[in-house]
Amino acid sequence: MKEYFNRIIKGSKTWEKIYWAIIRIVQAGSIIYFLIKGNGQYALQAAGNLVGMFSWEIMMLFPEKSFMRQLKSYINDFLIIGFFAASFGGVTMNFYYSIPGYDSIMHIIGGGAFVWIGYEVCTAIQHRDKMRCPVGIVLLCALGFSMIVSNAWELFEFTFDQYFGGDSQHWSFELAKQAGSGVENGFFDPHSPMRFALMDTMTDMVCNVIGAVVVFIGLKIYPFHHKGKKDINKIYK
Repeated sequence: MKEYFNRIIKGSKTWEKIYWAIIRIVQAGSIIYFLIKGNGQYALQAAGNLVGMFSWEIMMLFPEKSFMRQLKSYINDFLIIGFFAASFGGVTMNFYYSIPGYDSIMHIIGGGAFVWIGYEVCTAIQHRDKMRCPVGIVLLCALGFSMIVSNAWELFEFTFDQYFGGDSQHWSFELAKQAGSGVENGFFDPHSPMRFALMDTMTDMVCNVIGAVVVFIGLKIYPFHHKGKKDINKIYK
């Protein structure tokens, strides 16, 4: 355990530790806030996002041969603000409703972020295995990583809300029944409230793809791990 903590301390900068701590404390406050309000579902959601803010530390628990141990601490600098913006900003501060397009912007950023993370993961695997790989294949894998992760989440949200009584999309089957209008025709009625969850899912998927393609093009232009003196393919010849 001592080795693990030393790895965390040496593998991250002082300013990062302070930055992470501040964000996590604020996020913990949102859990307490929802518990006081008696909203257990949102408190649980906030707790899940708080766990996500420890992603890098969790990855450092994996064996040395795991590619996750090759990932740098700056991964968490971006992940933690993403979790914070989605959970504290979107739910606790109610930005999903008060700021037009907030959800779509989050999904565009998220789709792009997962391409970048996918690129970092592929590069980490190269470092672990000390092998070369054409940058085009690495970028296609990164794009695929984003598509799988971001859209798998949308499928989870839709399924969870429609069949298990959740409200992650803020418009479930039960809410549609309460609204009443168009329920008798279900998804076939274009004005039915039951279609709103489907519209939300498809809109989010489109935004995920837009963000992913933008970052994919950016990495195609400048694949920073496969360029210049730090070109990984030159290191492992």
